[in-house]
This record gives sequence, structure tokens and C-alpha cells, in this order.
Amino acid sequence: MSKRVPGSMRTRQSLCDLIEGRLSSPDGRAELVKLATRLIVEEALEAESREALGR
Repeated sequence: MSKRVPGSMRTRQSLCDLIEGRLSSPDGRAELVKLATRLIVEEALEAESREALGR
């Protein structure tokens, strides 16, 4: 059985790719804000679910 990758890890990788220039976006600043916001929300939700499940 394969291990599930948290959404925040995928978002963090996309954010790193954007910052390092490997991910092109017509409006880089808007994409940066969107990905950073998504990462914050995902990490908060993942922490909350870990706490609720006791992991």
C-alpha cells in the first residue's frame, strides 16, 4: 500500500518551483500569494486533523 502524500507537500513543491523559476505563470505575484495562502490553510487543516486523530 502506498503512503499518501499530504496536500501541503504538493503545494510547497509548487511554491518552491514558482520561486525558483521552474513554474511559469503569467501573473507570478498572484500565483505566489495563492500558493502561499493555500499552504497556510492546508498545514492548519492537517495539524487539526492530526490532533483530532491523536497522531
